[in-house]
Amino acid sequence: MAVGDPDDWLQHARSDLRAAQLVRGDAEVLPSAAAFHAQQAAEKGLKAVLVHAAQSFPKTHDLKELLLRIDRAGIPDPSKWKRRES
Repeated sequence: MAVGDPDDWLQHARSDLRAAQLVRGDAEVLPSAAAFHAQQAAEKGLKAVLVHAAQSFPKTHDLKELLLRIDRAGIPDPSKWKRRES
């Protein structure tokens, strides 16, 4: 069900990440609310990767499932990319 544009997915991921950052540590907000937005940011970021690679995915919130699909598609793990020196 890969629908949408990767940039749209990333915009939503960044928004969720910012929401998590804003409420984290706020005494009036439960920690689970910040965790929810952080999870949503990760999920939408992974879906952006899959959409960019034209890979389908089911309607899911399971980060492990999305990571598995990325791995099965042969998409390189960005944490293993060599960083360029500036």
